[in-house]
Parts: sequence; structure tokens; C-alpha cells
Amino acid sequence: MLLAVDIGNSSISVGLFSENTIVHYFRLPADLRKTPEEYRDLLTEQLDTKGIALEKIDDTAIASVVEQLSSTLQRVSHLLWRRDPLVISYQDIPELKIRYDKPETVGIDRLLAALAGYKTYGAPLIVADIGTAVTIDVLSSEGEFLGGIISPGPRICAEALAEKTTLLPQVELRPPSELIGRSTQEAIKSGIVYGTAELLDGLVRRIREQIKIPAKVVATGGFADLVSSESKTIAIVEPHLVLKGIQMTYNYLKTSD
Repeated sequence: MLLAVDIGNSSISVGLFSENTIVHYFRLPADLRKTPEEYRDLLTEQLDTKGIALEKIDDTAIASVVEQLSSTLQRVSHLLWRRDPLVISYQDIPELKIRYDKPETVGIDRLLAALAGYKTYGAPLIVADIGTAVTIDVLSSEGEFLGGIISPGPRICAEALAEKTTLLPQVELRPPSELIGRSTQEAIKSGIVYGTAELLDGLVRRIREQIKIPAKVVATGGFADLVSSESKTIAIVEPHLVLKGIQMTYNYLKTSD
């Protein structure tokens, strides 16, 4: 089995692949204060819960936008298996032509989601990752990564409202019961969920006008399901797109050796 690890700013997504299929999935907290030993214990606890013995893990591949956590998880691989994991960079994705001024500055999660989207659904394609941030990336008809748009996501919006205002509470992000909220909590939910959907749809419309192609939209990320039901442009929700990109890149690199 391949242990694929996607380290984000808010959480760490872990997928276990048997051949080309994800068979188990779970999340770990993204906490800079945790030691490698603490993450080792968290990981083994999750594996034990799913009945996966450590010796069943053949290799580990990591993609990270948090350098410190990447180092921590690399150490975990040494603690558990005494081997180096594959740490993926933009240079490891040769199947994707990156038309970006400085490719090294693109979040690796954006590139991997674009790769998996392209390999699965073809191009042109718009990939929307709705998580801590909302990233919307564009693939040309030739499968080139053209770049994209970054905006605050639902979690940032909710936390900012609670932090920067005196009377507005922190809310659990769930579908609002109606558009016009009849309580402060429902009003916040409505603003964040419907607001994110309208943001996404408006930006997709502008992208399509610019590239002059009605590119399909695939959504991923922790809040993709929440927003997709209110979006008029999302055609497909693929929750594990980044993890699939990790698995595809790992396979490509191993077969190229």
C-alpha cells in the first residue's frame, strides 16, 4: 500500500492506496507544536483503527505547503519504517505543463489537484479547491496549467468574523436552513455558504469569458460538498483529488526510475 499525505495549513489528509484505488482516508490536525513522536502515535492509532498493519505500507509520498510539518512527517516515516518518504515538488510533475511565472511558488496541492483533474476528466478544465482558501485553477485545452485565482475560503471567513467583531459568534459550517437567516448563526452560515458559491460561480463565468471555452468545473477540498449544492457551475465533486495526484505522481516517478 501507498500512504499518501497531503499537508495543508489547517489539516493533514492521509489516503491509503491499494494499487490505484484509495481504500482508506482520514485526517490529522496540522499542528506545528506536535512532535514527530506525537504524529507517529496519531498515525498508528488511525492505522490500528482501520486494521492496517505497519508492514502493509510499502511506501510513503508527501506533498506539503507547510515546510515544518513536512520535516516532521518525514521524521515519522523514519520512526515507523526507517526509510525516506517521497517528498513531491513541482519538478516531479512532468506530465503537467506549468505556465506560471515562478512555478516553484505555486502550492503543490494546486498542481497535484490540476494533474489528477486533467488525467481523470481531460481538458480544458477548471479545478476549484474549497478549503481554508478557495483556489480556482485553469487548464487549457492542451492540458497546460495556466494559473488561477486565490480567495479566502469558508473557514477563514468564519474565523475572521468571530475574531474581528465583538458580537458575531464562531459557527459550525453547515448548510443554512434558508437564505435570509432568522438568527445570527443562520445569517453567518448563509453569508458564508451562499457567498462562497456566488464567488465561485462569478469567477468561473469570468474565466470562461476570458478563455472563450465552457470549461468543466471539478471541485475538491473540505468544503466542496457544502458549497457544490448551491453552485450553478460545479459539475463534479471529487473529494480526494490532491491525494490522487500524489498517487499518480508517485507511480509516474517509480515507473520512470
